[in-house]
Amino acid sequence: ISRQIWWGHQIPAWYCRTCNQEYLLKTSQSGEATAQNGTPSAQLTRSCFITSDAQPIVSRTPPQSCPTCGGTDLFQDPDVLDTWFSSALWPFSTLGWPENTEDLKTFYPTATLVTGLDILFFWVARMIMMGLKFTGKVPFHDVYIHALVRDAEGQKMSKSRGNVIDPLTKMRQYGTDALRFTLASMASPGRDIKLAEERIEGYRNFVTKLWNAARFIHLYAEGPRVLPSAELRPFPDRWILSRLNHTIREVTKAFEDYRFDQAAAALYQFIWHEYCDWF
Repeated sequence: ISRQIWWGHQIPAWYCRTCNQEYLLKTSQSGEATAQNGTPSAQLTRSCFITSDAQPIVSRTPPQSCPTCGGTDLFQDPDVLDTWFSSALWPFSTLGWPENTEDLKTFYPTATLVTGLDILFFWVARMIMMGLKFTGKVPFHDVYIHALVRDAEGQKMSKSRGNVIDPLTKMRQYGTDALRFTLASMASPGRDIKLAEERIEGYRNFVTKLWNAARFIHLYAEGPRVLPSAELRPFPDRWILSRLNHTIREVTKAFEDYRFDQAAAALYQFIWHEYCDWF
C-alpha cells in the first residue's frame, strides 16, 4: 500500500532510531544500502529504507516519545499511501465521515457509480472494501462501465498520432446537445465508441430538426389551454399520442437498464420519423 513518491498522504507511522537502528538502511551514492550507524535525523529522508523487522509507532498525531525506550529521536515513515487508498474513501469521506452527518445518513450508500473498465480493481473494488470496513455497507448498488472514446478507426486518441477529437472544439462547432446525443446514441454495452465527425454532424441535424419543430409550435400554438381527452380527439392526434406513450415506455425501460443507446434511438425514431415526418 506504500509508494515512494513525493505527493500523497504520508503513512501515519513513526520509528524510534534508538530502538530500530539495526533495521534502518540508507542508500549511498552508489545505490548500495548501508546501515545508519547514527545518521543525523536531517539526513534520514526518502533515501532511507526501513526493513520489515522495524517496530513502527502508529499514531494519528506525531508521538512525543518512544513508548518502548522513552527516546525522542523519532522520524515518520518517508513513504506515502498508494493514491487509491484515499480515493477508496471517497464515497463516504465526502459526506462528512467519520462523523455521522445528515449527508452521510441521507446519501450513503449511493445508487450508481459511473466509471471506466480500466480502474475496476484500482478504485471500484477498493471502495467496496473500504465501505464494508468502515460503514458496514457497500457504497453503491450498480456500477455503470462507460465506453472509451476512440477515433473513427478505433485507435486510442493521442497527441503523437494527431487523432485527438477535442470535445470543446466540437461543442463550439456543432453544439453541446449534438455531441451529448452522439455519445449517448453510440453507448452500446461492452463496446468502445469509434467517434467520427460525421456522426456528430448527423446528430447536429437531428437537434436542429427538434429545435425547428419546437419553434414552429411556439409560433403557431394558441397558448396554454385545456385539451379534450384522447378518445375525443381526431385520429391523427390519437395516433401521435399513442406513439408518444410508446416512446415514453421504451425510453424509460432503456434508462432503467442503462441502455442509453436504445433510449437515444427511440427518441430519434419518434421525433424525426413519426412526429416531424408524419404528424
